[in-house]
Amino acid sequence: MKKPKKELFSRYYKIKENPEKFDFFDIYLNADSLFFVDAAKIKHEANRKSEYQYLFIRMQNTIDSFFKSIENIYEDLSSHEEIYLAENTDKFKGILGQSKETQSTHLGFSKIGSSGTGNSYKILKDAFDYVYMENLYELGLVNSMEDLTLFTKNFANDRMSDLIISLIIPELAEFSLLQAEKYKISDTYISKKPIKLGHKWDNETMEWVLYKDKAIEYMNKPVLLVPFRLISRNFLYDPKKYLSHSLYRRQDEYKKIKSRYNGVNKDGSIKPPSHKTIKEVEIKESNLSTKQYLIARTQADKDLKATFLTNIKHALEAGATVLTIEEIEAYRRADEKKDK
Repeated sequence: MKKPKKELFSRYYKIKENPEKFDFFDIYLNADSLFFVDAAKIKHEANRKSEYQYLFIRMQNTIDSFFKSIENIYEDLSSHEEIYLAENTDKFKGILGQSKETQSTHLGFSKIGSSGTGNSYKILKDAFDYVYMENLYELGLVNSMEDLTLFTKNFANDRMSDLIISLIIPELAEFSLLQAEKYKISDTYISKKPIKLGHKWDNETMEWVLYKDKAIEYMNKPVLLVPFRLISRNFLYDPKKYLSHSLYRRQDEYKKIKSRYNGVNKDGSIKPPSHKTIKEVEIKESNLSTKQYLIARTQADKDLKATFLTNIKHALEAGATVLTIEEIEAYRRADEKKDK
């Protein structure tokens, strides 16, 4: 069976502007693009002056409110066993039960014609339970939403992106209508009245409420555009990058100690073990998962996380994290080959 042709938003709505000047990420309307909304970029944009800064500030306030509400529940527990009590289960479901994949953004792993699975209550509950059971709040390892991808098992780009999108739907709806006005998209493509776009997190009541707004439509379904500067292929808080950063610092530590894994350079200086060797000895032979190792290393090396975040901050300020059109097209070509 022949696969349906992928339809770009800009092509379908006849936007003539140079794609490099788009404020929005040019999605496929009938397929998901393998890109994600990066929480670290939202935080950065909320502090950077721009046309849409007010929207980014609102996004960040909502993310912080949601994260704090979950943290508060766990702080009120007197023992680990209490996470299983019925009364607390109701509290968790009230907060985590409405965070679902938003098909309208067309981002993530789903294929053409798929409705995706998104975040189930159990997936989110397991992720936050892990943070609590491993004392990651108390240890100061998880202080914000973006920290989850560094230390929490079974919670990576797609699930984090789905969670973040579910929290910023009102801002995405407003941004999308602004783009429709800016690029003169015909009113025939805009819903005549507010339609259901999902649920939104209310910062004041600390609960989910039904959210409706007017929206761009495609095949009678709403379309939500995402600001271009929020998009990542891989999160800035990437555990693989954090592991690499940790291993470089670990090599520096090996240079200062006697170890049978060290070698000698031609100039007589100490040659530390390779990243591969360190992973073999300290992760595999210790029966640790990568994220368990990162938790242990972050506790042992007090400057590890701070230096990693400084590197991210510098990259964000330099604009080095903003994807180019060429990079996006290259990723999409690679994805097309994998799908064949």
